[in-house]
Amino acid sequence: MDLVEKLREVSVEVHKKRRFAKNEASTRNYLIDPFIRALGYDPNEPNEVEPEFTADFVVGNRKVDYALKKEGRPIIFVEFKPATKHLSYKHTVQLQYYFSTKLDVRFGIVTNGLEYRFFADIDNPNVMDDESFLTVDMLNWDERLIQEIATFSKSGFDSERALSAARQLKYGGEIRQRIESEFEQPSRDLIKHFAKDLYTGSFSNAVVKEFTPIIKRAWQQIVRDKDTESSDTTPPPRVETPKDESTTIRGGIQPFDHSSKSALARKEISVITNYFSKKLDKPINATLILDKTNPSKFKIKFNDVEYDNPSSAGAAAKVHVNPGISEKGRSTRGPEFWLFEDPQTHEHRPISELFRDEALLNRLLLS
Repeated sequence: MDLVEKLREVSVEVHKKRRFAKNEASTRNYLIDPFIRALGYDPNEPNEVEPEFTADFVVGNRKVDYALKKEGRPIIFVEFKPATKHLSYKHTVQLQYYFSTKLDVRFGIVTNGLEYRFFADIDNPNVMDDESFLTVDMLNWDERLIQEIATFSKSGFDSERALSAARQLKYGGEIRQRIESEFEQPSRDLIKHFAKDLYTGSFSNAVVKEFTPIIKRAWQQIVRDKDTESSDTTPPPRVETPKDESTTIRGGIQPFDHSSKSALARKEISVITNYFSKKLDKPINATLILDKTNPSKFKIKFNDVEYDNPSSAGAAAKVHVNPGISEKGRSTRGPEFWLFEDPQTHEHRPISELFRDEALLNRLLLS
């Protein structure tokens, strides 16, 4: 059985057993150990997986949950939390400390058995980065990530090759976020770059304002043209709904009329971000717009502008609060940046959870 098949099976098991993973021990047994085994490491063999590995400078009281080993030497630290807990930055900080104690370990994973966040020391040697370069969601298993994951398997691990792959993932992701941000709201530098050969006068704010919509429309037209070229122009066959099924479906919910106006297909949900809590007295507000006909498709509306992804909206919020922020500083993990209010618990949770928890998403759609 190859790695794809193994991880596919792990994903199926995660869906079945996540409700039993109520604490750290059961999360490890039911969810994390199967993932570790799929990568080729044996949790019952201390030369491959050493639990409670000492990672401390002096006293030796601090221990990382797992040290994955190759040829008896630690290569990856794994810190895990119960499946009932959402991963947060404080868990990253905890792993960063362990990471700094062993200079030959250059990779770390933080996981709750549902999500795996991979870290490395790309920005500064021997200092773990704040942001993960790869996130694997086992509730929404994406087989396109198999090559990246295989780099960290026991048989495929090579430190230098893994670092090269991590750099490509990290910088590629950041570049994509910047491109998406520029697509939604072109920066002054980008506008000046494209307009400098067309406009010979002083590049004032008025000129920037004039060229912004022109460049934005041109960019969007290019994307639309590319989509048209690559799409199949043959319309899909129309499927008629039998009359005896058009009245009521399970739970007494009326089926959605796909022929109605698009506005009726939208579900708008208030979201906030606490990212600026140290600087502002109140959170920044925005709106999550879900498409009822395709809940995986969503937008974030911020300052009356609809963004096609939460990272671009997060970048816009950062610029709104701090207009002088650098291009690199605009980068966000959008699905973690924006928070919604759970209608049952009234707690604020990251919107990423909506796409790992179908029941929660349905509650919001029906609220």
